[in-house]
Amino acid sequence: MSSFALHKYQKTAVDRLLNDGQLGLLWDMGVGKTLTSLSAVDNWPIPLRTLIIAPKRCCTRVWPTEIEKFGFDLDVSLLLGTPKQRLKALDKPADVKVINPEGINWLYETCKKAKDVPFDALLVDESTEFKNATGIRFKALKQLIPHIPVRMILTGTPIPQSYADLWAQIFILDQGKRLGKNITEFRRRYCYRDYWKKWHVNEFACPEIDELISDIVSRIDAADHLDMPDLRFNRVVIELPKKVKEAYDQGLWELQNEDPEIGFDSTGASFTRVRTLCSGFAYVADEINPDAPQETKWLHKEKVDAIGEIHAGIGHKPLLVAFNFRAEREALVEKYKCDFIDGTTSSRQGDNLVDKWCRGELSMLAIHPGAVKYGLNMQSGGNHLAWISLPTSLADWQQTNARLYRQGQKDSVTIHSVIAHDTVDARLINLMESKETTQDAFLRAMKDAVNA
Repeated sequence: MSSFALHKYQKTAVDRLLNDGQLGLLWDMGVGKTLTSLSAVDNWPIPLRTLIIAPKRCCTRVWPTEIEKFGFDLDVSLLLGTPKQRLKALDKPADVKVINPEGINWLYETCKKAKDVPFDALLVDESTEFKNATGIRFKALKQLIPHIPVRMILTGTPIPQSYADLWAQIFILDQGKRLGKNITEFRRRYCYRDYWKKWHVNEFACPEIDELISDIVSRIDAADHLDMPDLRFNRVVIELPKKVKEAYDQGLWELQNEDPEIGFDSTGASFTRVRTLCSGFAYVADEINPDAPQETKWLHKEKVDAIGEIHAGIGHKPLLVAFNFRAEREALVEKYKCDFIDGTTSSRQGDNLVDKWCRGELSMLAIHPGAVKYGLNMQSGGNHLAWISLPTSLADWQQTNARLYRQGQKDSVTIHSVIAHDTVDARLINLMESKETTQDAFLRAMKDAVNA
């Protein structure tokens, strides 16, 4: 049993789980989801064979470390690597088995073949990884859920896009009791289809959804329980060169006049084109061999240069730079000789770079949201983060910013956003703010329901 004392709100959550068996911890980053969920498992009347599903970096860096740090007498086995390595880890006697979302389909097929689901408790860390109700990983997990009686989900960003993100996450807890037995029933009750056959949740349905799930989730605001630093936002506006702006306007015209199903948050070619033009480059196809990989042609370096100006403006203190495109990473590395963490970085390399950052040994570190947004404490290394291009995902925005804006940060945190004037960049900022407004309203409703 851990020797760490729990806060009152953590004890309340443990008691709720012990009484009900299912609970969603929709808590801000840094308020103790890990300690609380492990305490619930550890305090169960009988030992629980526990499965933890978490982003890969959390599998290797967070859960084993936190179990040891908090003093839980729990053996851990990581279901990672090749199928042979995973099977060996699954067969190994251990109190806790940890796997990443990409491995869930393998786990389901393995359990199906063995006709056994060897778990009593399930912890889904960053449950938004399963928000796609039609995805392979959710469908696989859905088959395992009925065999695992104790279930928890953990996330600080439960609705990164819209209320529709909730159905699959809540299903993990209640198997469809509250919001519908399948996504079709959820859509029939609460959604409508627009002209282009895309589903949206009716605004009038949101309070009903809030009420239906309030008894199975818990909401904690970091600001209510932790000494959080000040958070500031700084918009750095750049002007596109005349010829690039003309190309941008043409790309925007194409975006507005092509297939209407290619919406603002799409990955359609025209949307990508206008975003990359803002960043300074374009993808150019090989006219002789159209099937060959596209080349990157740089048209301006306004945003790349702006990063240097931001760095100089903060006295060359340590600066995290968030990028979304490989070409941006390459330009940053070329100009500033900085290290980077993205999908091409191995876990060991990434961990070493994070450690160097935290020790203050890196003046600049380029990061991709997909590689760092979960499970990394980077607040001891600096307090400035600059976005050279903006994301379209609220989870990417909030979780990446939270690498610095979290408990233990000693200074005010400043988030710098480099924005091309009169372009899609401004709409992306507004998109983040509108999504944040929707999520904040939902989280306030959950908090009010608990305190009622």
